[in-house]
Amino acid sequence: MTRGYAKSSLQRSFSRALKAADPEKVILYFWPHAPLSLLREARAQGFVMAREMINNPCRTAKPLLDEAYSKRGLGEYPFITWEKVAAEDEELTYFDLVFASNIEVEKSLRQIGVADHKIKPAVFGYDSHAFADAPARQSEGRPVRFLFLGTMEVRKGFLDLLDAWKLADLNAELWLAGHVDPVVAGPLASAMEGGKIRQLGFVSDVARLLSDVDVFVFPTIEEGGPQVTCEAAAMGLPTITTKMGVGRLVRDGENGLVIPAMDPHALAAAMTRLADDKAYREELGQAAAREAPQFSYERAGHGRGETLVNAMRARSA
Repeated sequence: MTRGYAKSSLQRSFSRALKAADPEKVILYFWPHAPLSLLREARAQGFVMAREMINNPCRTAKPLLDEAYSKRGLGEYPFITWEKVAAEDEELTYFDLVFASNIEVEKSLRQIGVADHKIKPAVFGYDSHAFADAPARQSEGRPVRFLFLGTMEVRKGFLDLLDAWKLADLNAELWLAGHVDPVVAGPLASAMEGGKIRQLGFVSDVARLLSDVDVFVFPTIEEGGPQVTCEAAAMGLPTITTKMGVGRLVRDGENGLVIPAMDPHALAAAMTRLADDKAYREELGQAAAREAPQFSYERAGHGRGETLVNAMRARSA
């Protein structure tokens, strides 16, 4: 009840602000799933409108996640309905600019009919200052450590990771940090009985955590521009991820390894390769660290700002 009241109050406040704003001087910037009534009102008043894509469009995400859930005997993905897909399809028709957080998102937008000139490549970035004084990595005399950082859920390929870990059977450790979705709690408990897995829960000092491990592994099935990929690169870690998780940063064989989603065998092979080859692991991590500064909040923000300013200039012209 409280959330519903807050949302309706915010919507009324935004509507009042629209009436007071000058469309020639103001750009409207939206995150996903704004009320369609507000979008129609803003479009009628002639504002330039921009929209952020946190992940893929729902029309792309739903079948991917339905498949992932179905393969695990979990039915359909419960958080994206066909009604939500239809609402977002309409929502996207109102925007002049749509920020796409990775190449896969760009492809998906084109597939559902968003015009090329509206799609603007973007990244979310990371707080580079938080990693400026991070401790150096000490890896001698201990097993290789892999880290998964994020919500442990089907969508992020967590069950594929557990399967791959069992297949690889490495003389290594798997560290897990983040919230555990109840859907994966049972398989996680079973996997931990075999040892070599350390569950950390929520971790506030991400820089220190990343300095304590050797490889970041993120086999996500559906994603946008994951901040954790940038953070891992900033700490000189090679990343094993999917096309959804590269975030415009990871390139296969150059600064990480890119594997197919929902493929535990490919993931196990990638983990084994990096566990067995310290020189290659460090080579990829160093390459990632060189590129990480390009993804700072400052650069990401400047890029968005420049795109918005150019849109307003084009409107004025």
